[in-house]
Amino acid sequence: MPYEIYRKGSMEDGEPIMTVGSGTLVGAGLYSTDLSGADLRKADLSGADLRKADLSGADLTDADLSWADLTDADLSDADLTDADLTGADLTCAYMLYTDLTDADLSGADLTGAILIGTSLSDANLTGATLPNGETFEYFVEHTVPRLLTAGGKPLEEVASSGNWDCHSWDNCPIAVAFGASSTSGVPEEYREAAGLFIALFDAGLIPRHEVVKVQDEGQGDINVY
Repeated sequence: MPYEIYRKGSMEDGEPIMTVGSGTLVGAGLYSTDLSGADLRKADLSGADLRKADLSGADLTDADLSWADLTDADLSDADLTDADLTGADLTCAYMLYTDLTDADLSGADLTGAILIGTSLSDANLTGATLPNGETFEYFVEHTVPRLLTAGGKPLEEVASSGNWDCHSWDNCPIAVAFGASSTSGVPEEYREAAGLFIALFDAGLIPRHEVVKVQDEGQGDINVY
């Protein structure tokens, strides 16, 4: 039974983008393929070669992309809600306003990925490598405390429970740490790390207790990228 891939919203009356010769896309060779706007809900793309593929605007809700190679892929505006991206290679992937809500990114490689406006709410980043090359755990436990004290204020002031519960820029930890009214007010050497912090903080993925329990000094510079 061939597997037909459609543009979103065209399954009823539109022509498929492409037809794959088997009933599965497991390990499929889709290098540099234009799948923009494709309806790939619940598709099994585990282990697929999607390097440089255009998946912008695609619906990948509940899709299995475990161990898929998405290096340099365009995932802007794609819906990856509840997608399985375990062990996926997302090196330098472009994820502008990508929805990764509830996605499983455990063990995924996000080195160099662009996460501007990306929704990571309730995503699982256990063991994932972040865009700056650090593991998620190392970033939270070591880099974040150093980042939040880089402006000269003590961690207990910056990471107070009130600041951690903030919902605006007025008293978010980065604003307090650097006395800034936006990320442009953060010193350039910390700006990208601050942006990564904000993306994870807004998604509720940085527990306050993990940050305040470790106050490493002399562990080296913050890894900016």
